[in-house]
Amino acid sequence: SLTLTERLIILAIFGFLLGMLIYLLDFYIYQFLEGIRFWYQPIWVSVRERALNSYNDLIKDIDKKKSLKITTEDRKSKLVLENQIRNLSGKIRAFPVNKSDIEATNLGNILKEYETYPEEQYGMKLNIFWSRLLLILPEETKKELDLRGAEADLTVYLTFIFLIFSPIAGIRSFQLWGIIPALFVFFILLAITKIIFYELSLRSHLSYGKYVKAVFDIYRIDLSNKLNLPIHLCPDKQERAIWKEYGQFLDEYVMPENVLKKKIK
Repeated sequence: SLTLTERLIILAIFGFLLGMLIYLLDFYIYQFLEGIRFWYQPIWVSVRERALNSYNDLIKDIDKKKSLKITTEDRKSKLVLENQIRNLSGKIRAFPVNKSDIEATNLGNILKEYETYPEEQYGMKLNIFWSRLLLILPEETKKELDLRGAEADLTVYLTFIFLIFSPIAGIRSFQLWGIIPALFVFFILLAITKIIFYELSLRSHLSYGKYVKAVFDIYRIDLSNKLNLPIHLCPDKQERAIWKEYGQFLDEYVMPENVLKKKIK
């Protein structure tokens, strides 16, 4: 039999290898939890339909309360409706702006919302401009982003580990005790995953997404100054066209023919 020291060494090696595996599978873990890959198609359709229905219900509730606010004359009732509209609007921000971009899972929609925000707001694609913005961020801002990002990643990884561990624990319980205890262990672990780790991952990514959006809101001005692009504090159609065309140039390295040539001397 193994000594305690040998068992601890094996456990440490296993933990290290598991951590490396999760790190290497990061992209696929996120895509699975976002509802993009590895889903049985009928289940994916059903879950996405539920997400679409939730979005539509929120829109209907907001429109209904806005109509009531307009027709209501009582000041107290108006304040109550304003507060309800504000709360519903906060929930809408957990979905992407375009209805066609809605994913099957809550995590997928939260990520899609802040990933598409720069393009919707400024015409800047996140996958093109994020790396450029990181180069000009102050060191303390980078550290804060890294901390928030690491926290969000950790909760996602823990969610995935518990999802994988649940059926394994269920199978082992079946071997030891039979089918009823096995199902009990399986569903308890799934419930723990949903209530604790998955919900924590949603909150963490909501928080991280606010930082990502704030980086574009604030530091796109610094980036535009370095690139000598004519950008204003509040975005307009001209700014969106400039960022879109310059982003296309960075993505394809094809010289633009319209906006940039007209504006940059």
